[in-house]
Amino acid sequence: MKDNLISKIDIRNECDELWRRLIVAIYGPKCTFCSRTAVDCHHYFGKNLFPHLRYVPDNGIPCCRQHHNEMHDKSNKKIQQRIIDLRGKFWYNKLKAKTYPMEISFFNLNYLIKVRKSLKRQIKAQRSINLIRI
Repeated sequence: MKDNLISKIDIRNECDELWRRLIVAIYGPKCTFCSRTAVDCHHYFGKNLFPHLRYVPDNGIPCCRQHHNEMHDKSNKKIQQRIIDLRGKFWYNKLKAKTYPMEISFFNLNYLIKVRKSLKRQIKAQRSINLIRI
């Protein structure tokens, strides 16, 4: 019986993958810093400290593995500043305004199902925008 139930972890993993696909759809399949394929998407403001920003597209940075590892080195202020330079101060200030402490308890199954639906809708909309750009 338990095998038939959708687990919270399964839905969260699916949402994580949908978020990654949305970031690539918005910003392109290349690393923000080099020409390599973006195999990861970094959360500018960490998902552990700011769980409510976990699925916010503005918080996503497509990157190769090397640059993703560099971004996790918080002592490397140059790469953090480079992202701000590329995205702009307006982007940074708008996102930083959302960095208030949040309880992780709101990540229940119903919330994740709504997030999954929203991410799928955003990916579809972004694909339409990308087709118009071509």
